[in-house]
Amino acid sequence: VAIHLARAAVQRRRGDPGAAEAALDAAQRAAQQAGADAPARQCRAEVQIARADAWAQARPDDALALLDALAPALAGAPSALQARALQVRSRVLTHVERLPEATEMLRQAITTLHHVPGEEAARADLLDTLARARLRAGDLPGCAAAIAEAVAALEYLDLPAPLADALTMQAVAALFTGATEAARGGLLRARELARRCGHVPAQRAAIL
Repeated sequence: VAIHLARAAVQRRRGDPGAAEAALDAAQRAAQQAGADAPARQCRAEVQIARADAWAQARPDDALALLDALAPALAGAPSALQARALQVRSRVLTHVERLPEATEMLRQAITTLHHVPGEEAARADLLDTLARARLRAGDLPGCAAAIAEAVAALEYLDLPAPLADALTMQAVAALFTGATEAARGGLLRARELARRCGHVPAQRAAIL
């Protein structure tokens, strides 16, 4: 299951949603054969959360239905999995313009991971998502603060793919405040980082 989920993530970074969906289907088939114990249930939940994330923009109603169905299984799940589900729900809610709810989901997720060791990358990703929700809501100072914290964490963790996403988001926020040269520098760096690690959607976003 973990291998198929990783394949889905790679295909999304390559900009191939069809191949990503096929990898998610393979992950689901593998998870269905995993048994009925707690680790197997967690595997199935991870697959459903990943699928909801893939559907967040194009099929938001289906994504929310998947997450709603998962709620009982997540009640006793590890903190990292609960935070991931909250993050995906917030992404869906952001796409359908339910921005206060989306922001609240992210606050809950960040709080959930606050003292969990080994989840620094996940927390940085949550801050990136929070910045996007705040920008959609017109909260430029809140957006700038969240994305600056995300960029600093990803720089420290040396994670080029999510850093490319975060730098693009930071540049977009800078454009809204008129800081054109700062935005340009961030976008050029984001494009180069994305090119080096093969993160096609991030490279496209920086160019656009």
